[in-house]
Amino acid sequence: MSFYGDRLMKEPRFYLSLSLIAILTACGQASETTYVPPGADLGTPPVEETPTPDLVIPPTSIEELLVDPDYLYPVDGLFEARQGQILKGALPIASTLVAGLNFAVSDAPEGLVMIDSGLGTFEFDVAENLEDMGTTHEMTYSISNGTEIIQQGTIVFENKSDPLFHHQWHLKNTGQHAFARGSGVVGEDITTSESIRNNYAGQGITIAVVDDGLQIDHPDLIENVVDGSLNLSNGSDNPVPSSSHSSHGTAVGGIIASRGWNNIGGRGVASQANLIGFNFIEEQSFLGFSISHGGLNGNHARIYNQSYGFNNTVPFSWNNNQLKNNRNVYHEQSVNGHDGKGTLYVKAAGNGNVSHRYRIFGFVVAYERANQSDGLPFQNANQDSGNANFYNTVVSAMNADGELSSYSSWGSNVFVSAPGGEYGANSEYLSNISNEPAMVTTDRSGCGAGTSAILSDYSKSNIYPFFNNHPENTDCDYTNLMNGTSSATPVTSGVLAVILGVNPNLTWRDARNILAKSAEKVNEDDAVRTIDVGGVDYVAHSGWVTNAAGHSFNSKYGFGRVNVDAAVVLAKSYDEDLGDLIITPWQDSGELDLTIAEGDVTGATHILDIPQDLIIEGVQIRLDAKHSRIPDLAVELISPSGTRSVVMTPNNALDADLGINSNNPDGYVDTLLLSNAFFNERSAGEWRIRLIDTSTTTRNYNRSLLGISVDPLSKGNNAVEGILQNWKIRVLGH
Repeated sequence: MSFYGDRLMKEPRFYLSLSLIAILTACGQASETTYVPPGADLGTPPVEETPTPDLVIPPTSIEELLVDPDYLYPVDGLFEARQGQILKGALPIASTLVAGLNFAVSDAPEGLVMIDSGLGTFEFDVAENLEDMGTTHEMTYSISNGTEIIQQGTIVFENKSDPLFHHQWHLKNTGQHAFARGSGVVGEDITTSESIRNNYAGQGITIAVVDDGLQIDHPDLIENVVDGSLNLSNGSDNPVPSSSHSSHGTAVGGIIASRGWNNIGGRGVASQANLIGFNFIEEQSFLGFSISHGGLNGNHARIYNQSYGFNNTVPFSWNNNQLKNNRNVYHEQSVNGHDGKGTLYVKAAGNGNVSHRYRIFGFVVAYERANQSDGLPFQNANQDSGNANFYNTVVSAMNADGELSSYSSWGSNVFVSAPGGEYGANSEYLSNISNEPAMVTTDRSGCGAGTSAILSDYSKSNIYPFFNNHPENTDCDYTNLMNGTSSATPVTSGVLAVILGVNPNLTWRDARNILAKSAEKVNEDDAVRTIDVGGVDYVAHSGWVTNAAGHSFNSKYGFGRVNVDAAVVLAKSYDEDLGDLIITPWQDSGELDLTIAEGDVTGATHILDIPQDLIIEGVQIRLDAKHSRIPDLAVELISPSGTRSVVMTPNNALDADLGINSNNPDGYVDTLLLSNAFFNERSAGEWRIRLIDTSTTTRNYNRSLLGISVDPLSKGNNAVEGILQNWKIRVLGH
């Protein structure tokens, strides 16, 4: 097993990959089961209405103006004019407040309009123009009472922006290169213009970066850092990584909340949110997990960003001590944290779409399927049991062209997708994918740390010019090479912070509900993927499917790409009441002995009935199936409404011979899997599982060590047919 961080390139590229230390220490017993008896009245699903923005009524009197938080007054005669925003301001109030005042201005900057000359209110639509950043503009004003001028003066507008914002395609994609050789497609971004204009930036919301650490004194992060960080290695409040080369968490923090409009660097998705950090990946223990995920030491954060995961090659069991302990923390903090509003956990789907990588004795080993023409993920996102946890909002990655990133894992547990980029190289000798834009964000400060310290002089000169004394990165405080679902995850955390900043009264489930319903359907022509099973085309991936509740879902993209502006509109007008989270008891098939026929789409099928009639928010199954070549198996679940979800695609990397763990469990052993495909359907009725053995031919894998090809691996077909032995199902909803 290994932690996945940003993705390793075949070409020179830094990456994060640390072996997991098993977490075995037992801790608090938080109950996961709450349910309503069969036949209880749970109401009807809410009727979705098209949200409309709030109508903002400007002040009509001096008294109203004085208490209106939307209108700002100059501080020491100075206004901050933030590019891309509308500055709502008021001229200095006359020294004597009397009726019939008249405010007048001269030499107003372009884009400034007086709203009420009797109150001195104005709106300044500040244009995006990098050349104006740091400049000032003086405007004179006067206040008269109809017969004489009673007050006059000068106010100054200081033009502010972020010089690297124009390279951050995930915020606003203009087809820019982001210092790579390739470019993106205009408009393929998270749609932020209206939120930026109205300064929705995650104010008051704290996000925890649970990673290799966080440089809290980075010049572009320090203004947003608040108390609550912890270094799990030495007990200090500075979670900076022990190695100066480690920069993963600092890059994650920048994507979330680089300070906006400070005239340096880039801009975070939630550029005025609060940040704390934990170096959990450096200090892995159950105590470390509990502290860094809010279970101990105070739950400071509303959102926990987890840009890490497992590249496991064997299925984990539900009864694994580590997973049980983690589930307790997730459940307790999600349901009861923050006075019942709950905590949000955002999780990376994984970077194993094409290959499986891990470290052994410090060496990077990689496996790839020799034939990948089926278009299915080598590492399904459900292989990481943490991603099958309902409380984790799992995120896949997209590139600047609006397609799934080449490396991104995917599966039925993906909730949404977000920009993660590709590899950011700039070389005519590398592939198109390598030259496609990655993400521009914060790096460890200084040219002797972070990415700059890792790259060779040759790489800086010939592949990554942003680190070669580039005029926009002279101090090496930034990187253009951050990628992976490690990048898509903090984008989503930032969006959730904006949602909660707009409406802090939302619960964690409200915020997820908004995230799903505001997501943008992308790559609508995503192809159905079939594989030949005994001469029959088996649909292993259905592309976009509309479920019985009317929601579109795709295992690559979840409900779609996050959309900030659409989410803000929903958050401002949100009035749904989801009530308490209800978790049905596990429905258990008991012991089964159902043969999974070799190379036959008929497979092994079994039905379980759920009596509780909930509105579904998520469905989990636990699976026992004996099979000596797990990647042969497709596992699908069909709801009472007829919606079909492939919860584990075949041709995956669940083969112990590909990993450092040679203890092959000979199939699924009480393995947890999650599907979001049934969102808002009704739960009552017959649920059908089907396991299909899709292959009878030899499986071939390519192998490499430190990027150099070594002998391939072949694995023959299983000698004995597989058996469906047991399965369980439960629904989480309201």
